[in-house]
Amino acid sequence: MTGMNPEYGAGYEGWPDGFAGPEAPQRPERLYRRVKGDARRALSSRWGKGAAGVLFLAGCGTVFYLLTQIIGGELGLPARGVWLEAGTLRIDLGRLALDGLMLIPAGVLLSPLILGYLAFLYRLTSGEEASLREIFQPLQDLKLWARSVGMLVLLGGVSLLSAGVGLLPGAGLIYFTLGLPGSTGRAAILKIALLALAFLLLAAGVLFAGYFMVRFIPAPFFLASGEQGGVLRSAARSVRATKGFRGELFTMALSFIPCTLLLIFIAPAVFVLPYEWAAFGLFSRFLADRLSREEAAGHARDAG
Repeated sequence: MTGMNPEYGAGYEGWPDGFAGPEAPQRPERLYRRVKGDARRALSSRWGKGAAGVLFLAGCGTVFYLLTQIIGGELGLPARGVWLEAGTLRIDLGRLALDGLMLIPAGVLLSPLILGYLAFLYRLTSGEEASLREIFQPLQDLKLWARSVGMLVLLGGVSLLSAGVGLLPGAGLIYFTLGLPGSTGRAAILKIALLALAFLLLAAGVLFAGYFMVRFIPAPFFLASGEQGGVLRSAARSVRATKGFRGELFTMALSFIPCTLLLIFIAPAVFVLPYEWAAFGLFSRFLADRLSREEAAGHARDAG
């Protein structure tokens, strides 16, 4: 595997297991802060390429959205599957079914393009001069295409499972509370207290799901590198590589929340997404290099 770029990857190998960097006057430098700074430097003269890749992927997604709208219009379906009308929640199963079916061709086409874009960013983290043509490379390799779809299905399934487990206690408590009799006096106070507890459980469930999922963040980058094997092997190595670093990864993910909120305005996405994905790609490269060194040391001990 290509190692860290010495220009903005220097010093990673020397970081101890406690993640404390060189001592600063006030506090030690956190690993995720160094990764984010190095990601910005890696993109310093390549923001244009990163933005162009995001625009291309967004354009492909827009095509599928417009196609779904056209098909829905021809079938006489509403523009949305769920909406509020006069304070009443309306659900159209036909529209939801169409949206679900259209996710299949969208995922089949977009997943290899996204994997190619991640490969492009992953190469940048090693200091190589990557080309946006790499976005199309998975489309030229049937095995890589299938693996990209498999990774999308795997991560989607694990995300739904972790979210379901995390949100189940809070959602169950809300369902139980709304079914309690009475709406005045002590009954109302009890309901308010239970609903407050339910929302706290929902917040805790979201944090649990997020913390659980960080172990899979390097998996698509490992697959994109072409050096870590197929879908299951990349996912397994991702779980192994993140052991001991999940708190740092989770903290980095939380630190991107202010940037992610800018995506509401759409335009900043061309700057935010390359930065976020490059940072996670650089962290993934650090973890992959570290795991490879540990495995090499283990083989050397066994041989000795």
